[in-house]
Parts: sequence; C-alpha cells; structure tokens
Amino acid sequence: MLGTTTSQTVTITDDDTAGYDITTISGDTSEFASEATFDISLPVNQQQMSP
Repeated sequence: MLGTTTSQTVTITDDDTAGYDITTISGDTSEFASEATFDISLPVNQQQMSP
C-alpha cells in the first residue's frame, strides 16, 4: 500500500437550459432561385464553476 485510503462524495448540478433559438426567415422561397435565410443557434453556458 502506498498510503491511507480515503473516500469522498462529489455532487454535480446540471443547471443548463435545454433548447435552441431560430431566427425569423428573411424572405419568401420558391423554386425559381429566390433565397431566404434563417439562423439556428444552441445556447452556450459560459459560466464556469469553481473546482
């Protein structure tokens, strides 16, 4: 044995918000080469927890 055995309990709290955001479409689409755009984004939780 190298040393004393210890035990520890760790709790992880998942506080992220599930979901996604979709912006409004920019125009009408058709089969005649018209274009419209929209964006889809996933929220990113930038908050870091202390170790």
